[in-house]
Amino acid sequence: MKIVSRLATLGLLSVVAAGVMGAMSIDRWSASTEREFLLGSFDGTAIDREGRIGLAPRLTHLWGPEEGIVWDLAAGQKGAVFVALSGPGQIVSIDADGSATVWYHADGESLVTALAADGKGGVYAGLSPEGRVLHIQGPGEVTTLAETGATFVWALATGGRGELWIGTGVPGRIQRFREEDGLETVYETGDDPVRSLVVSRRYGVIAGTGGRGRVIRVSGDDSPFVLFDADEAEIVALAQHDDGTVWALAAAGGKQPSGRPDAAARGAATYVRVTAEPLPPTKDSKNGDAAKPDEKERPVPAFRAKGGGTLYRIDADGIDAVWTTEKGIPFDLTMTSDGSVLVATGDEGQVWRIDADGGASRMIPIASNQASAIMRNKEGQVFIAGTSDARVERLEAEPRSNGDYLSLAVEADVQARWGRVVWDAELPVGTSIDVAVRVGNTTEPDETWSEWITLSADGQIDQKRLPASRLLQIKLSLSGTGAAGPRISALRLSYEPRNRAPEIGALTVEPPGVVIVPGPTPSTAKLGPLVADDPVTRDATNRVVRGRARTPIRRGWEAGARAFSWTASDPDNDRLTYRVDIRSEGDLYWYPLAAGLTDPYYNWDARATPDGRYRVRLTASDETDNARAETLTRTETSELFVIDNSRPTLTDWSVERRGGTRHLAFTAIDPGGSVAAVEVAMDAGSWQPLLPEDGVADSEVERYRLTLPPDGEEKLPTSVRVRITDAAGNLGGEMKRVDAP
Repeated sequence: MKIVSRLATLGLLSVVAAGVMGAMSIDRWSASTEREFLLGSFDGTAIDREGRIGLAPRLTHLWGPEEGIVWDLAAGQKGAVFVALSGPGQIVSIDADGSATVWYHADGESLVTALAADGKGGVYAGLSPEGRVLHIQGPGEVTTLAETGATFVWALATGGRGELWIGTGVPGRIQRFREEDGLETVYETGDDPVRSLVVSRRYGVIAGTGGRGRVIRVSGDDSPFVLFDADEAEIVALAQHDDGTVWALAAAGGKQPSGRPDAAARGAATYVRVTAEPLPPTKDSKNGDAAKPDEKERPVPAFRAKGGGTLYRIDADGIDAVWTTEKGIPFDLTMTSDGSVLVATGDEGQVWRIDADGGASRMIPIASNQASAIMRNKEGQVFIAGTSDARVERLEAEPRSNGDYLSLAVEADVQARWGRVVWDAELPVGTSIDVAVRVGNTTEPDETWSEWITLSADGQIDQKRLPASRLLQIKLSLSGTGAAGPRISALRLSYEPRNRAPEIGALTVEPPGVVIVPGPTPSTAKLGPLVADDPVTRDATNRVVRGRARTPIRRGWEAGARAFSWTASDPDNDRLTYRVDIRSEGDLYWYPLAAGLTDPYYNWDARATPDGRYRVRLTASDETDNARAETLTRTETSELFVIDNSRPTLTDWSVERRGGTRHLAFTAIDPGGSVAAVEVAMDAGSWQPLLPEDGVADSEVERYRLTLPPDGEEKLPTSVRVRITDAAGNLGGEMKRVDAP
């Protein structure tokens, strides 16, 4: 056997730009376990117990699709199989060559719900809701064997001494029919329907119930014993190995409380609607508005409440849950000659193989949505029945000669450059694997996707044949010869998502004099000025102190400084660098302030900049992690802000005397800016705020009037200090002496 690892290159990922290579972000997808492979789809392929993809066993189509529901299968002679069909209620005999003959056609709305071969070429059948058991020995050769007194006949099994075991529902009973004794009720299960039976090689019979999901053994002396009380609501199928091991297949659902055997006789039953004929799809059927034939309410025990189930092994060492499905409903099981168990499920018609040690593999799906029954005859042939469209397939021992596996659609979130596909395979002589890819931009592949492109012998394809896309799917085509076939144990794909531009969340122009302080600052550190105490400085300092605990970036104060801060991110997690440019209002050109910044802020000494109105432009770039040709940028422009480096002035001084009162008047001017505050201090007093005549200091020119205190007896002059602060934090001032009158 040859073991190979094949590489399929979907394009060269190397990009060289001016001799500089960026650090590219390569993503990888892989599948190497059963769970990962099961995310794809299988057509003639299956997963073996070691989790490898290989060719599935061959299926031979025998019969169907037909109308109706297949409830059960039983073995006939010479490779024939009996089918229990409902809607219409029939028993169909299908020969080994696929020819079908109707042996029995039920009257009215009867359902054929159970079968058991009689060992002589005939078949026993259970009818519901009549609760009748028939013996059919040929087309039209029908004999009523027993009237069970129950509503449903769910299970039949023949014993080694010619007896027929019967499992019923409403009420639940285990019954035995013998020619010499007639019909006997061996055990009553009350509300719990008897859903499955297997004749024990060491005891009488083993039964599985619904409602409370129990496995009950009835010994040769007809004494019952509960072997297992499952968490699930229903034991849908049973099988027993030659060594006495019992396999119990349980379907999930809400368990019912314990009931009494006489509850059914009092009418304790749940009700569902049972339609005798399957409805053909109509335009409105998906909305539940399709016309329905006459229906009749019939009591039936509640089971199959939801999907999922478990296969249990019951032996002398205890009880083990060896296999679990969460998705589909398990319907039936059978045993193979090597002791493995085959399980038929409602998971898209899947059949699973579970080895004696618990190793599971998904063997094959049938064309129906549900594999509703499975049976193995004495010759070792396995038959599978499908429901949704009634059909029967025969599972052959040898594998198919070819089959395909489709991976899930690998999603790169954005358009990507697809790197290479790698597959690890075992290739026996005469077998092969072909690999193809297709791409698209819809989550589910559809007709809008590209055509399949088969990879050439050297593993490379023309990248130009692949349109821009964010999803890629891989197809493996396996070919075998005889019993030999290839096996794939791993599948890998590398790709590079196309680069996406950075994103800028906000660009903030800090107030004049506020600067960004990098790194943590001790709580005792003073971030404001040590001496300056004008109103603008005090206000800025208060805001710095109040906000410094909220962010790792702290703020401080420095006269004449301007600072800009921002938030930015990159959807590809690339590292970002920043550039800051400035432009005055009315100018056509941007002038660089700084480049290559890595922190989300920039402090700028604006004292040498002419007064005026300006904007800054921030450019974020992902050039650090991308080749030059792949680098993307994003820009953001700030709101207008004022640079004011000129000192405000005081002018137009005048003194007016009215009686014994003096009034000092003056004008505050800040060209190109605005007056923020004026303060006065008389003689040795402290600074006191002074409001302008219009009440608000917010203009280039503001007029002020100060009333001096009354003169004392000494008639001394008054010294006045005036301090003016503009909105940019610039200070001006004068001192005046006002003589006494």
